[in-house]
Amino acid sequence: MYPHIRSVLLLMHTWAGYLQEVQMGVAQYMAQRPEWLFRRMHPIPQMTKHLRTMKLDGVIAYVEPDYVQLLRQMAIPVVDISNWMPQQHFPRVVPDDLAVGHLAARHYMDLGLKHFAVIALQGVLFSGLRRDGFVQGLAKEGFAAEEFAESSGLS
Repeated sequence: MYPHIRSVLLLMHTWAGYLQEVQMGVAQYMAQRPEWLFRRMHPIPQMTKHLRTMKLDGVIAYVEPDYVQLLRQMAIPVVDISNWMPQQHFPRVVPDDLAVGHLAARHYMDLGLKHFAVIALQGVLFSGLRRDGFVQGLAKEGFAAEEFAESSGLS
């Protein structure tokens, strides 16, 4: 029926809300591309150890330190849909986290709040960008935020 079925792996968690939206977008694309096969895998060590043996044409991944090297060694296209690590190992498609922070600041100011605090995960790119956007958004209107940092657990 189809000369070559394309096999693409979705390597991502299901706990992050926007990842569910990513999966919905992939499902909509799948409906238009019946010659493509999409599979999903949770990025946990018990599963990612099997990546080397899978016959894949590409990966859409929530890239994390635990398996970034494995993905790099596979010599297939990888698209990173996470803003977790500061280092960019693959092309990324991610939300504008700085704008997310600006929007959060605007929302709280529109509610009439006058005192602000923000917490960011250390070493986690999206968290720092959102913090920066939040602080910048407040500063534009003459407000400041007390800033806190939390360990991300990244090694």
